[in-house]
Amino acid sequence: MPTAEAAASVLRGRRRFSQFFRNRTTAILAAALAAAGMCFFWARGPEAVEEKLARVRTRLAEDPGDMSALYEAGRLEFLRGPASYAAAASYFERAREAGLTDPRLFYYLGSVYQGLGLYDFAAEEYRRYLNNKPGDLEVRLSLAKLSYQKGDYAAAEDAFSGLAEERPRDPVVLENLALASWKNGGAWAEPLAGLRELGGTPAARADLVEGLINHASGDHARAAELLARAAGSPAAVPDRTELLRKLADSRRSLKDEAGAAAALRELLALSPGDKEAASLLPRLERAAARKKK
Repeated sequence: MPTAEAAASVLRGRRRFSQFFRNRTTAILAAALAAAGMCFFWARGPEAVEEKLARVRTRLAEDPGDMSALYEAGRLEFLRGPASYAAAASYFERAREAGLTDPRLFYYLGSVYQGLGLYDFAAEEYRRYLNNKPGDLEVRLSLAKLSYQKGDYAAAEDAFSGLAEERPRDPVVLENLALASWKNGGAWAEPLAGLRELGGTPAARADLVEGLINHASGDHARAAELLARAAGSPAAVPDRTELLRKLADSRRSLKDEAGAAAALRELLALSPGDKEAASLLPRLERAAARKKK
């Protein structure tokens, strides 16, 4: 669920660009670009980005219609992170108005609009990019994820199914297909079986995804089993706090207060400021102690 601040940012973005969008005839960086651009700048530190952005702004003060400077300014704002995405989009749109048609522009616009929550605009830009580079897997994956983010689970399942036909052993594709199929009421078990066949981290991710599906479906016994197994593979679950929260909830539903307390203690070790977990833990520990008597 977007925060109030994020929602305000999206609305500001809509107002800022609405006039331009009305005048248009049709209303992830690319891998090589990311490697050549983002890695270069951040290897030198954020200060290098700020210095170059200042120089580009000087160029734009002298010539506001310099499309190469507008594009570079947008790219640098993008590198500054999500808080600068609205500024990046403004520069990129001005570069397009000035006549820039470089396919990389479409990808950047797709990325910033996705980050701003403007999913329809993002999808339109990704499609423009794919018109020029139809085989780009990462952009096709981003477009499929956009359908999921918009809640169009049928379109997401269809897109991920197409990708899975081409890349039947791609763990990212299989995991996203399972989630989209579940949300669309489809057969999510088959892609998870494909993940488990790959072993290692993909198999642990399959445990995580199926555990979350079972938790949401109310099968807490199966959820607790799978989430506990996934928790034993830290490399597969970089952000463990939500996993541990769901694990604690399933164990609590099973009247396993000691197990739930153990999950919350681990959660609090990772996130000491979690008020919900800190409030619940003493109650679970008291209930577990009473059971021992």
